[in-house]
Amino acid sequence: MSRGAPPGLVPAGLADAFAFLSRFAPFAAQGRAPDLEAALPWFGPVGFALGLCWTLAALGLPLILASGPEAAPPWAQALLAGWLWLFLSVWTTLGLHWDGLADMGDAEGSGASGERFRRILRDSRLGAFGALRLFLVLAGQWAAAAWHAGLVFGATDAARAAALALPLVVAPAWSRGAAVVLAHAGAANAASSLGARACGGARPRVLTAYGAAGLGICAVLVFLGLPLWSAALLVAAQAFLLRRLAALARREGGLSGDFFGAAIEEGTLCFLLFTL
Repeated sequence: MSRGAPPGLVPAGLADAFAFLSRFAPFAAQGRAPDLEAALPWFGPVGFALGLCWTLAALGLPLILASGPEAAPPWAQALLAGWLWLFLSVWTTLGLHWDGLADMGDAEGSGASGERFRRILRDSRLGAFGALRLFLVLAGQWAAAAWHAGLVFGATDAARAAALALPLVVAPAWSRGAAVVLAHAGAANAASSLGARACGGARPRVLTAYGAAGLGICAVLVFLGLPLWSAALLVAAQAFLLRRLAALARREGGLSGDFFGAAIEEGTLCFLLFTL
């Protein structure tokens, strides 16, 4: 059990996963860094909990506003719901993963390698390539989340609406699971880095569990109506994104926290797009 988590109340690593992945740190210890080695296996469940909160809030507020005498048109409700979902994802995570995405955009877009690549990756200033990558992924997530919300609002019954809302709930779990898979793809760039602390939790049984969970999610979505070819494209696209990041990490000396941030935000976009 991680220090600071009351014995018997939460599983080992769960509080640390909440503390690292969000501003919510139930039962977490005060004044110490989260134990990422213990937290890594819990990334997916924490992502699911966050996705459930974002989706309920994002879909609920437009429905409440729509009940007034001057209800907004459906397209405006969907845009608002998509923006709220995205806003909550940034607010609850303190923008941690977006920072990694921007840093990766600058470092990869520069075409640099070796020590210069690492220096750009560590630079906190935002460059043109990082800004472009941020904009494209942010805009893509907003558009895809709004599209999903529009499908939910257009459902004819509650069961169908719940099925259509499932991708919004699952997307954060899927993308954080992608980060877990990435942690198994190679070593970190420094023994004391955030990447090393995360990679320390990489275990074959964890990878097997996340692989089975990913296939299970695809099976459920296909059962609920997602075309089989869409599920196949989702798996292929996610594998491509992770393979590209893993190859870049091997070329540039190992994984760092920015690689995981990029994997999470790009994985979220990938899931939202291919489940439409």
